[in-house]
Amino acid sequence: MSKTKPTLKFWRGLRLTRNVEWLNKFIANMWPYLDKAICGVIRSISKPTFEKYIGKFQIRSSDFETLSLGTLPPTLQGIKIYETNENELVIEPAVRWAGNPNITLAMKLLFLSITVQVEEIADHGFSNLSGAADCFEAACARFPLFC
Repeated sequence: MSKTKPTLKFWRGLRLTRNVEWLNKFIANMWPYLDKAICGVIRSISKPTFEKYIGKFQIRSSDFETLSLGTLPPTLQGIKIYETNENELVIEPAVRWAGNPNITLAMKLLFLSITVQVEEIADHGFSNLSGAADCFEAACARFPLFC
């Protein structure tokens, strides 16, 4: 780390906000795989919550019929990188996402079936990433439904 620290300071000092077009290309190429992985995590996290309500409120079952975040990946508009007084490197990505998801949630009640579909998602903003726990907290603050 001591060998890379001077390099990081030099890189950090060039501009406050970085152009990350290369990272957007990488995310775009990886998006079909990331979509599948993220949807798998969403399914596994939401399954216990769905099961908790079976039998309550006349709910017999609830599950995703379809779950895909679509073909449009999120894009990074820029990244701010700075060092704190505690010698901690803080990364703030500016993320914009206008997705075309295919999310269908089906619930079967005692006498009725309900289907809810999400056809459009849009989000943008900054998240402060300074550690693994902070990354998870930032994601939960942005998308509390899935945490």
